[in-house]
Amino acid sequence: MAVMLPGFGTDYSKVPGAREYLILAHVNITLEVKNAAVTYIELNAAEVNITDATLFQTGQQSRRLTITTGSGNEAEKVGFSDGKHITRGRYVLQLFYTGMVQESLAGLYKSKYKSPEGKEMWVLRNIQFHRTAWKMTKFDDTPKMSTYLLALVIHDFEKTTRQFKRNDGHTIPMDMFAIPDFAAGAMENWGLVTYRERAVLLRGIHTEADRRRVAEVIAHELAHQWFGNLVTMEWWDDLWLNEGFATYTSFYAMGKLDPSLLGDELLVADQQDIALTLDVKASVKPVHFQADTAVDVMEGFGTIQYKKGASLVLMIAESFGHDVFWEAISHYLNTHKYGNARTADLWAALQKVAKEKNVPLNERYGPGGFSAAAEKWTHQMGFPVVNVAQKGPAGDGMMEWTLTQHRYYLGNPEEMNKQYNDSMDKSASSPKSRFPPPLPDPTTFAAHLTEVSDRMEAAHEDSAKNREHLMELAEFAAACRLYPDDCGKAFKVAYEEFVHKPCFESNKAGSKMASSCATTPAYFRKMAYCEAVRAAGPGDKIGDEVLELYKLETDQMESNDLLAAITCSNDWTALEALLDGIIDKTGLIRAQDSIWVTRGITANYAHADKLFPYLKSRFPKLISDTATSSVQDGLGDILALGLSTISTDQELEEAKKLQESAPAENKRLKNAGAWKAAFEDAWIRNQAQSFERIYCSFSRISNWLTPTSLSRWPPRLCQSRLPEPFIDI
Repeated sequence: MAVMLPGFGTDYSKVPGAREYLILAHVNITLEVKNAAVTYIELNAAEVNITDATLFQTGQQSRRLTITTGSGNEAEKVGFSDGKHITRGRYVLQLFYTGMVQESLAGLYKSKYKSPEGKEMWVLRNIQFHRTAWKMTKFDDTPKMSTYLLALVIHDFEKTTRQFKRNDGHTIPMDMFAIPDFAAGAMENWGLVTYRERAVLLRGIHTEADRRRVAEVIAHELAHQWFGNLVTMEWWDDLWLNEGFATYTSFYAMGKLDPSLLGDELLVADQQDIALTLDVKASVKPVHFQADTAVDVMEGFGTIQYKKGASLVLMIAESFGHDVFWEAISHYLNTHKYGNARTADLWAALQKVAKEKNVPLNERYGPGGFSAAAEKWTHQMGFPVVNVAQKGPAGDGMMEWTLTQHRYYLGNPEEMNKQYNDSMDKSASSPKSRFPPPLPDPTTFAAHLTEVSDRMEAAHEDSAKNREHLMELAEFAAACRLYPDDCGKAFKVAYEEFVHKPCFESNKAGSKMASSCATTPAYFRKMAYCEAVRAAGPGDKIGDEVLELYKLETDQMESNDLLAAITCSNDWTALEALLDGIIDKTGLIRAQDSIWVTRGITANYAHADKLFPYLKSRFPKLISDTATSSVQDGLGDILALGLSTISTDQELEEAKKLQESAPAENKRLKNAGAWKAAFEDAWIRNQAQSFERIYCSFSRISNWLTPTSLSRWPPRLCQSRLPEPFIDI
C-alpha cells in the first residue's frame, strides 16, 4: 500500500488546499474453492475503488474478472466473475484499488492535534516531494486473526524504540494509542489498542467518575484480547460473545484489582439497571439479532449487546458459581482459540464443565436443561414478569397459588387503543389532598415520572470521591432545577471568579487552556460551566467565552465539558449554529464529539419545541449526505435529536411521512433504527401526557367532592404537563 503523505507534523494553516490524499494499493487474497459450481466471488468493501481483479491458479492461465459493486441492501459488497465456473482448488485473487484518506472517521483517515501553542497540526503529504522523501515500513506476518482487528497509525513520534520478545519470559507491552479523532470510545486491535484521548488519559483535573471510566475502558479493551481476538464470534449476530463478555470482565477485573473502583456495584447500577430500563421497549433488539446487511451490523453495536449481554454473563456466573464458570470459560477459549465460535459453543462448554463438577443443571433449569433456558434470554427481547395470585387453600390444607408469566412492556407494542373504565373510584374522594388517587397501573406511573426523574437526577453523572460529595452535588443540582434564578445568579458569580478572571482578565491574549487557567473545583466544573451559560443574559459574554475556551482546549475531557456547557444556553441561534456545524462539516465540532452537542440539546427543555422543526428543515441535507457516504459522521445523532420530542398524533404522522420521503435506495437513512425507537417513545409520551391531564383533572374533581371542599363548580381542569397531582390543592 502506498499512501501519499510522507510529510509529518505539518502546520495545516500554512498548507492551503492540501486536502487530497491518495491511496494506491493492491492485495493478494488466497482462496480455496470447495464447490465446483462457483461462478461468482463476493467480498466486503467500502470507500475504495477496485480497478483491476485477476484470478490466478498454479499451472493455469490467469483470468481477468468483471467487478460488480453492490447498492442498497447490498452496499459495501463487491462481486467478481468472468461468467465461467471456478473449479475446486486453491487460487489467488489479486486486486488493485485506489482510495482516499478519509475526512470521516473510517478506514485510513486524517486526524489533527493541537500543539502546546494551540495550533492545529495535521499529518499531510508534502506538496512537492521526490522519491527520496518516501518511507517504507515493513510488517511481519500477524497471527491468525480477524481482518477487522488490523490497525496502523502514522504519526510524528518523538521517539521510536526496537524491542524483541525474548526466550527468558520478557514480554513486550501492549501498545496503547490515544487518538484525538476517533469514532468509537476505543478499539481492541490486536497489538495496538486505540482510544479516544478521554478514554485513556487522566490529567490533573478529573473526578473519581473519570478515573473509573478510564479503568473500565482499558479493562474492556484488554478483555477483548480473549473475547473477540483470540476467539471471534462466527458472525455479527453473536456480537454479544465479544461485547457482553468484555463488558462483564472489565467490571469484574476492576472489582478484583481495586475495590475503590466499585466494579461489582457498577456492574449492576451502570449495566444491569440500564439494560432493564431499555429492554421494556417493543422496538429493542434481542441480544442475538438478525445481521443480514451492513446497516444491521452497525445498529447491532447497541446498549443491549453490551449491557444486557454483560448482565446475562453475570447471571450465568452467579448461577454456576465463579469457580465452575471460569473453568468453563477457559475450556471455551482453549477449544476455539484462533478461530470462531457461536453462542451454542459457549453453552456446550458451560454444560460440559458443569457436568464434570456435578452441578445439577436439570434441577435448576428444568428438563430442557441450561441451553434451552439460556437461549430464551439471548434470542427473545425483553424480560419476563411473573404475576402471583392466591387461589385459596388446596385439598391437603396447603395454599394454592397461580403463577403467570409475560413480557414486560413500557408502552403498547401494537400502538392500539385500549378501552379504559373512566368511572370514578369513590375511594379516591377522601379529603387526603396531599396524596393522589390510586393509579391504574405502575407502568403509567413510571412513564409519568420519567421526565421529573430526569430533571431531579441530572447530577448523577458527576460522581464524587465519596458519598458525601455525591449527595452534596445531587442536592445542589436538584436545587438548581427547582430554583433556577437563584442558582443561575450563584453560578454567574462563580464563573466570574473561577473562569473569567483567571482565563480572560489575567490573560488578555486568551491563549490559556481552561484546563490550566480555570480554578473551578473538579466535581462542580461541568455543572458550573453549564449553569453559568444557562443563566447568561442578552448582554453577557459567558457563552462566547466558553466557546472560545472550547476552541483552544487540548484536554479532551475538559473540551467535552465545555462543549456540553454550550448546549445549556437559552439562545437557540447559538445552538442551531452548533447543529449546522455538524451537518455542514464546518470543522467547528469534531465528528466524534457530535454526541455531546445532540445529547446536551436534547436535554435542554427550553428548546424542545424547536428540535423536530429543525430536523424537517435540514432533512434534505441528511438525505444527500447519507446517500453518498457509508459513514454518517453524527448525522444519526441529528436524526435521533430531531425525533426525540415528538409526541402528538400530528407530529408522529409528520415524522412517518419524513421517513417515507427518504429514497428507497438510501437504506442507511430510511431503515435507521432511530425511527422505530422514536415512534415508540412518541406513543409512550402521548399516552403519558393524556394521563397527566386526566389524572390532574380527576384529582381536582375528587377534591371538590370532599365534604370540606370550598371549591366552586366546575373546577379548573388541567392542560399543563406539570405533575400537579403532587401539589397540595
